[in-house]
Amino acid sequence: MKVKRFKDWKLFSKIMSVSIVTMAVVLSAILLYVVPEVEEKLNDERRDSIQSVVDIAFTLMAQYEQRVKTGELTLKDAQGKAARMINALRYKEKEYLWINDLGPKMIMHPYKPELDGKDLAGYKDPNGKHLFVEMVDVCKQNGAGFVDYMWPKPGATKPVPKISYVKLFKPWGWIVGSGIYLDDLQAEISSLKRTVVIVLILCTVVAQILSLLIARKISGLISQGVVFAEKVADGNLTETLDIDHDEEVGALARALNKTVSNLRRMVKDIAAGVEGLA
Repeated sequence: MKVKRFKDWKLFSKIMSVSIVTMAVVLSAILLYVVPEVEEKLNDERRDSIQSVVDIAFTLMAQYEQRVKTGELTLKDAQGKAARMINALRYKEKEYLWINDLGPKMIMHPYKPELDGKDLAGYKDPNGKHLFVEMVDVCKQNGAGFVDYMWPKPGATKPVPKISYVKLFKPWGWIVGSGIYLDDLQAEISSLKRTVVIVLILCTVVAQILSLLIARKISGLISQGVVFAEKVADGNLTETLDIDHDEEVGALARALNKTVSNLRRMVKDIAAGVEGLA
């Protein structure tokens, strides 16, 4: 079967195909560009949020260190008070902070108190990563940074992907950290994608329905004009094209009606002339 070129398609098919292609391009652009951009922004926002929380704990320790310098508190008392306050800090319901030193030894963990005071040098995640050793290395090199690893959620035992921000408080040799679970982030992104797809599908359906109605209307009016023109070509000058529109199709209908009216007058004049000669 010979495939028609686009210029040879019927007007209805052209309008519908343009609408379909346009919506496909918009859908692809949103899913391939906009959504990844939003995903990256969400990722950055979550990283920024845990960094801000760690900075709060860092500031808290700095305040207690200042009280040590003024003689208001002993170092042991200041560290104890700071650790207890940081232990109680929560955000997003169950998200927490912990403290370990450069040993690395756990100073305080709110959900795993059994780790407090233990040497963490040999502690590995299921992938074999010595996560606390890497945290120490990052802090020694840069003072702060992100570390990814596997860790169970509060109240669970199965480790899941997590990324944490850790920062070294040099006066005490303490590293304070907090993290986000990547499956939560992925769930949030997946929910966003589902919402975007549903909205786009609804918009596409509405756009296609409107395109269908418009295409049918325009195609029907033009078909009506073609039938009228064919009748005129066959010599039928008794009819008029009944299209009452203000746009281009209506203008075309008025022009055709005027042409037929002029033809009728010309035919009448010619007939009268012929009778006069007889």
